[in-house]
Amino acid sequence: MKTLSILYRFFSTTVGSSLQKEGSKNGSSLMMVMLLVMVSGIMLGSLYVGSSQRTFTLNRETGRLKALTIAEAGLGDAFSFLAEDISRVSLDPVVSNDDFSNGSYVVRASVPEGANDGVVLLTATGTYRGQTVQSMATVLLESGTVVETGETPVLPLGPFGSAGLLAGADIVFSGGVRVNLKGEGAHANGNIDMSGGPSFYAGYMSTKGSIKISGNPTVNLSGTPQITLDGGANRFHADGPISILVGNIETGNISSSTSIETSWSSIEENLIAPNLIFPSWKVPQNKSTQAVENVPSLVLPFLDVEAFKSYAESNGTYFVGSQSIGRSWLTADILRRTGVNVTNNETHYAPDGGVLFVDGDVTVTSDMDFEGVIVATGNITFNGAATFTNPTDFPAMVSVDGNISVGAGASGGVDGWVYAMNGSVYCSGGAGGLSGIIAAQDIRITGGYSFGDDTVLNEITWPGAPSGGGGESESSEGGSLRLLSWIR
Repeated sequence: MKTLSILYRFFSTTVGSSLQKEGSKNGSSLMMVMLLVMVSGIMLGSLYVGSSQRTFTLNRETGRLKALTIAEAGLGDAFSFLAEDISRVSLDPVVSNDDFSNGSYVVRASVPEGANDGVVLLTATGTYRGQTVQSMATVLLESGTVVETGETPVLPLGPFGSAGLLAGADIVFSGGVRVNLKGEGAHANGNIDMSGGPSFYAGYMSTKGSIKISGNPTVNLSGTPQITLDGGANRFHADGPISILVGNIETGNISSSTSIETSWSSIEENLIAPNLIFPSWKVPQNKSTQAVENVPSLVLPFLDVEAFKSYAESNGTYFVGSQSIGRSWLTADILRRTGVNVTNNETHYAPDGGVLFVDGDVTVTSDMDFEGVIVATGNITFNGAATFTNPTDFPAMVSVDGNISVGAGASGGVDGWVYAMNGSVYCSGGAGGLSGIIAAQDIRITGGYSFGDDTVLNEITWPGAPSGGGGESESSEGGSLRLLSWIR
């Protein structure tokens, strides 16, 4: 408008004067020229204003896009950071960078309202040249087992002392099983579930997840009458909720970092948790509503699998491909080693050097008697009435990437570790004979199986390992991170 006013005043004075002096013809020409100048000025002014606005908008959107890119780079950094150690989720901020691509980002973690256990919301705020944008993602953090390398301890340690059952994830007792760890404990980084009528004798039970007791189990955490426990034992603890619906528990303290729910149970022990839930007609006498610290994750020990492989190769007991240890297999093996062609009635197999190493699965059929150590990269299965003994100082059974299954009727005397390094151990049926230590991601003892009555705990070792052990292991929050959703 100011430009138009100036042009109007200029046109009035100049054109008016020209019309008087030059005549109407010249004045008309001058007027046309001035009109063109005025229209051109208006158009140029409009173009300048529009161009300036578009440039501002474009710069602003470019800055926001750059800020979003920086925020998402922060999320990527947080994913990698938490994948190394999920306990870092408690940091505030989880990650930050004040100088990233001429901008900055900060990532914070929170728990969405009503979310399932382990679900975390990561909010990344990216900044670039005055523009701030947020990008969010939900992830599932799952606790897992950290496998340490180096010298191993004499006994694997849990939160309250040495342990006879070690689970990177869950422990399940179902049916009329009998587990006797004497003064040693049981620990799971996941959950513990007891149902049916199991009997459990140990020094302590602990988990980073939940404990649920249903059916009619008997839990005695004071050890056998011949063992007196002291220190931090006699503990029944879960970081998550404890649900005791039935059963008979004899222990010292029952503690949870979340809650304890009891119903129709005769419990005289101390109940300690931030939240206690019980029916009005069954108010526990000994109870304390207070905060309870979480326990550290369990650490599974290092095992030199290559040492077993080399040892078996040197003794001619290394096999490539899955093996089914039965009468015909043993007949063929005797012929291979000795040149003697025996009948298929041979049922006793003891590998030379005491160790059988199979790059694949191993199955011991129902009527075989195995004496020694089995190390397999895949599954290990004992069927039916197979028997087993371990005369060595090495672990009895080791599966590197598979599961170990001891089926109904399989029995014997295994003194040593049963170790599924990245899989599960299943014991089922009315049999027994395993003793020592069971370590796996999941442990399931069901259907009347008996474990541990003759347990002698010892260090985990391998051919050529230094004797004595004695190294210390450190607990760390291992696990996995899984992306659930990405929200821009």
